[in-house]
Amino acid sequence: MATVPHGLGEERATVPRVVLPITSRGLVVTDRLCWGLLGAAMAIAAALILYLNRGTTFYFDELTFLYQSPRLDAGELLEPHEGHLIIVSRLLIKGGVEAFGADYLVIRVLGVSAVLLAAGLFYALVKRRIGALPALAPTVVLLFFGSAWSHVAIPIGLTSILSIAAGLGALLALERGHRSGDLAACALLILSLATYTTGLPFLVGVAISVLLRPDRRRRAWIFAVPL
Repeated sequence: MATVPHGLGEERATVPRVVLPITSRGLVVTDRLCWGLLGAAMAIAAALILYLNRGTTFYFDELTFLYQSPRLDAGELLEPHEGHLIIVSRLLIKGGVEAFGADYLVIRVLGVSAVLLAAGLFYALVKRRIGALPALAPTVVLLFFGSAWSHVAIPIGLTSILSIAAGLGALLALERGHRSGDLAACALLILSLATYTTGLPFLVGVAISVLLRPDRRRRAWIFAVPL
């Protein structure tokens, strides 16, 4: 409730109002508050996902990663899976089993972490364009109401979602506009492409962004190296 200045009559003493900018009265919506709200939504989403996929175990694709990669040498890592390059997925799943045994909880936690990471990076990217508070709405949709439930509710989506997260990170890094950001964007594109084919649209997006700039010749290596 925001108080109206004196002299306007008692019948208009108080009026309901939502104050969006930083002010000494009303609701203060700051960037920190929005990150806090997103953090709460992420915690709820993580708990819900882990509850929904309780009792699950390794799926066929994950077992294939393990059986086809007994040594994790270069040949095994570069072996495509149904046409997809999945180096990072093989490393994570094989490494998780080697380090923690055949406990599927490790893979479930990795899957949830990928979902939260992708959502956080998406929020950071979108809020630069439409503001912190409006960016919460599509981010929460991705956390709870995404159409690809099979990639969110169960860990089999680790490969594609982690690839998406790395691609979003590349777009964010590119916006920094200096050499360290360019190096990070290139490295994240390589990581995205080495995780799953969903990294290709991000490669195209980065390429278009670079080619539209006046210094495109000098910065073309950002997408040329991963390509």
